[in-house]
Amino acid sequence: MVTDSSILKTSKSIDVDSDFHIVKEGDNLFQLSIKYNTSLSELKKANNLETTLIEVGQKLRVQNFDTVTKEEQSLVWIVTKGDNLYRIATEKGTTVKALMRINGLKSDVIKIGQKLQLK
Repeated sequence: MVTDSSILKTSKSIDVDSDFHIVKEGDNLFQLSIKYNTSLSELKKANNLETTLIEVGQKLRVQNFDTVTKEEQSLVWIVTKGDNLYRIATEKGTTVKALMRINGLKSDVIKIGQKLQLK
């Protein structure tokens, strides 16, 4: 006989081959921190999040925070004096709206030193 707890264990299995998690409906950062045995602050730092708000479809690094590939480095923009979302979007072939969505921004205001995900 299958019990509820055995179903729960199966649905909570972790893909240990991946350092990333694609956010699904109902996911939240606190639950992901428990699932991947890390802290909220580590998840926020690793994914350049200012809040705990995440969106369905967002790709989050959930493990091996010190491992950053060259490809991943090219997907991050560090804001410098004079930068704005329009200029960054134009230079990187994307849109302001996409940059805002990817980075969970509620406005187009960015700060010097802020790290922005580009994809």
